[in-house]
Order: sequence, then C-alpha cells, then structure tokens
Amino acid sequence: MRNGVVHGYFSVDWKIVYNVATKNVPELEPQVLFLSRRLYPEISARLDQQG
Repeated sequence: MRNGVVHGYFSVDWKIVYNVATKNVPELEPQVLFLSRRLYPEISARLDQQG
C-alpha cells in the first residue's frame, strides 16, 4: 500500500486509505499479536511487560 500511495499520490482514493486504516488494521491487530506471541514468545513477553 505504501508504494501505491507514494508513487500514485494523485490517483489515491483517500476514502479507501481511511477505511483500511480505521477498519482493517484494527481487525488485524489480534491476529498479528497471536502470531508474534507464537513465533517470538520471548520478545512478546518483554513487550507485554513494558506496555
């Protein structure tokens, strides 16, 4: 997505960007956390203690 926004700035549909950022990204957070905890338990444990 970054490449499209950077190189196609004038053809970007900002409504789509907003919807992805506000709807799709929050839906992905639990999945990313699950995978990171499963693949990198030591790092995830340290991050959980910090935050």
